[in-house]
Amino acid sequence: MRSSTIAYNFIVFWIVCSICLSSVNSSEVQQTQWMTQITGFMEPISSLVDERCRNDTLEYLRAVKNASNFWALSMIDATAKFPSGILSGNIRSMGNFDQCLLVQHPAGNYQGKYCLARLTYSQLPGSNNEDLDKYVDLVTAGRRMLELGDDWVNGTHILPTYSYGKWAVCLPSTCSTNDIAILTREAIERATVDVGLEVGVYLDDDLCYSAASRSKPFTIVDYFVTTIFVGLVIFTIIGTASCQFGNVQKRSGVLVKILRAFSVVDNWKQLTNFDAPPNDSITCLEGMRTLSTAWVIMTHQTMFIGQLAYINKLESIKTHDDFVYYPMWNSYFNVDTFLLVSGLLRSYNLTKEFAQGRANLLKSSLQRYLRLTPSYLIVILFYVSYFDRLDSGPEWNLYVVRNSDACRKYWWQNLLYINNYMPHNYKCLLQSWYLSTDMQLFLLAPFFVYPLWKWKLFGRSIIAFATIVSVALPFVTTWINEFPGTYMFTFRNSLLNSYAHRIYMATHNRMSPYFVGLALGYIFQQKKNASLSKWKVAAGWIASLGVMYATLYGARNMTSFRHTFNLWESALYGGLHRFSWAVSVAWVIYACHIGYGGLVNRFLSCNTFRLLGRLSYSIYLSHLAVLLYNAAVLQAPKQLHVYITIRDFLGDFVFIFIVSLPLYMIVELPLFGVTKQLFKRK
Repeated sequence: MRSSTIAYNFIVFWIVCSICLSSVNSSEVQQTQWMTQITGFMEPISSLVDERCRNDTLEYLRAVKNASNFWALSMIDATAKFPSGILSGNIRSMGNFDQCLLVQHPAGNYQGKYCLARLTYSQLPGSNNEDLDKYVDLVTAGRRMLELGDDWVNGTHILPTYSYGKWAVCLPSTCSTNDIAILTREAIERATVDVGLEVGVYLDDDLCYSAASRSKPFTIVDYFVTTIFVGLVIFTIIGTASCQFGNVQKRSGVLVKILRAFSVVDNWKQLTNFDAPPNDSITCLEGMRTLSTAWVIMTHQTMFIGQLAYINKLESIKTHDDFVYYPMWNSYFNVDTFLLVSGLLRSYNLTKEFAQGRANLLKSSLQRYLRLTPSYLIVILFYVSYFDRLDSGPEWNLYVVRNSDACRKYWWQNLLYINNYMPHNYKCLLQSWYLSTDMQLFLLAPFFVYPLWKWKLFGRSIIAFATIVSVALPFVTTWINEFPGTYMFTFRNSLLNSYAHRIYMATHNRMSPYFVGLALGYIFQQKKNASLSKWKVAAGWIASLGVMYATLYGARNMTSFRHTFNLWESALYGGLHRFSWAVSVAWVIYACHIGYGGLVNRFLSCNTFRLLGRLSYSIYLSHLAVLLYNAAVLQAPKQLHVYITIRDFLGDFVFIFIVSLPLYMIVELPLFGVTKQLFKRK
């Protein structure tokens, strides 16, 4: 009976937290009760509230009593209401964002101001109610203590937030964020005084919006960025028109070739060119890139599940131990395939250049920089000037404006490819840590590849030693800091944030797959016509698939909410799983390239993957902006369902493909062509 009462009281909290009317008689309430639910918690208004805000709020509350005051009813209607499915994790009531911002006072004194308060829950000091704790833990997935601290809250990192409630209020725009925080906090305190529950209310300017906040004036930087974008479009138009209607094809010269590089028609032909590749091409890599890119997108979609509002959010916790869903949760080594492929191509090409006596490390480094940077820079400029102007939503500032501000402040760290080692949480293009890691390893590679080519035994010893160190470093880092072996929801967000900085983004803790790639590239150059017996091929495939399975599902028990943390277990997995994954994928590439891939090679080398593989860099650069936009404009909780999840993923992937296509056609491919002309040997 007592447990039922506690559950009832906890749910009543949500009902009474709907910001309501001041005390009125029953006949007045009946006209608007369907909209306000419960009255009497906004008043009396604290003297700490600014006088104009207090007067306008009182006027608004009195106006609600009269059903003919549509503007006031619109405000109270846009304020959060008691949600269904609280015991399924539906503790975010987001009101009606657009409706609130459309409200206009009849005399023009103010507009509607929407604020989305963040709520935390604990027992009142001195209270010792186990049943209350049980219900609070239930609706917050037991993560209350794991989401304490503020060292991870601000920034662009995506960490799980299950314990935060969200409560939308719509009040006069003359109220400051602090005023609204006071009004909301005191109303909730009055509503919960007899429940025994202490509710923390957190509100800052990032969580409040008005109609005026939707518009931003253009700055000099914005005009400069616009000039660059318009210039690219003009070059594209001129290049396309010249190739289609002029005689450019019949002319030669560097300037003519640069102009042709901007032809959309020619670039489309290159994108859809499915002619037979050169004999020494590693054709399966296109499939590897495409599948890994899709997996990266899926990983980031899964990370947003931990942050966004869902009517049945607790369902996501149940999938952590599910065999089918587990590849979604333990997928943070998908970029290790990219590192493996990057190391392979660097070693493969560099060994060839050393053998031919034409290696130029400064030139190749500059070419690499100019290959990656133009598209990268355009996306950064988009974040700086246009991204936060596109739209608005309840969490627009959290997901879009913060990322735009990070690029305005730290763009130079990206262009120097050092952002993965910066200690702050405001990462411009969060996924770009990988580009910095890749660039740093690209510059480091000659110190390992040259000894491999020049002095075989010594070079092999160096690469072997470097690989051992690359495995030992994450092991030691995990052990010293007591980190999880991988990204786990069962750990404190503060620790996960530190894990992201010290292991996930740190080159020295992510480089083992790159060294595997360097070794594989060397092997391809040394043994171009390898022959293996059937039993060796079979053993290789069995071992590769077995290691893949162990790497993917080996952490299934370790990441379970029921598992007790074991430091040895975490350190071993943290040190070995990326290296193990890289070795297993390396076998697939090796077998496919030397003729033992069969159906796997035909699948990975198909024309669809050739096309998508060419777009993979543009997709990688642009995909997170689409996912951030999705999260920022969300105005109501979503639903977790297998069909809806699959539909969302496929829809997002198609939209990301559409967004990345102009980036590839107008920026990446043309400027890559310009770079080739500038560095073309005479």
